[in-house]
Amino acid sequence: MLEAFVDFRTRLKLQDGPQGMNALQAFPQGAAAAVVQGSWNQRDILGVPEAKDLDYTMMNIPAGPSGKGQATTAWTNMTVMSRNSKNKDAAWAFIEYYSSLPVAQQQFDIWKQASPRKDFLDSKEWKDAAARSPSYIPWRKIAETGGPYAYIKNAEIGERVQPLLAEVLDAKRSVRDALAEAERQSNPILAQVK
Repeated sequence: MLEAFVDFRTRLKLQDGPQGMNALQAFPQGAAAAVVQGSWNQRDILGVPEAKDLDYTMMNIPAGPSGKGQATTAWTNMTVMSRNSKNKDAAWAFIEYYSSLPVAQQQFDIWKQASPRKDFLDSKEWKDAAARSPSYIPWRKIAETGGPYAYIKNAEIGERVQPLLAEVLDAKRSVRDALAEAERQSNPILAQVK
């Protein structure tokens, strides 16, 4: 997948617009052919006047050579509770509330964050949004292809992996070398997880 993304960005130059313009600015203006973003970026795309008549859709990542099918990670936000929490009952009550349908509906109303909750995708709010912006329609299928994502030590691993990915995109490191180095640096961090 990383090799395909590098091709997408560097060889095919599909995502980048003119210098000084990021992908989310370039796409609604027709300066970028396609962008690799998340469902939350719908608000960024639909929130600019240039997107008013833009005809586009979302899709998940196609199957790679070793993949079994299309893939994605679909979430609202990662909500966690510390193993050492002094008030686990209150923390769990908050997680239940924050993950509930009414909060998913409020988040969509306020900041257009689409929830992968199936009951949210059956709600009037969602159906109305999909009627106004057909680009939302595939989100249900996309969300259903998502699987569990281990959000363990993500920030700590990201600090080490992001510079390696940047080197790949700048053609300073091969994909295989970057992934091997990412694994070498990540494994000791993951070994600390109990």
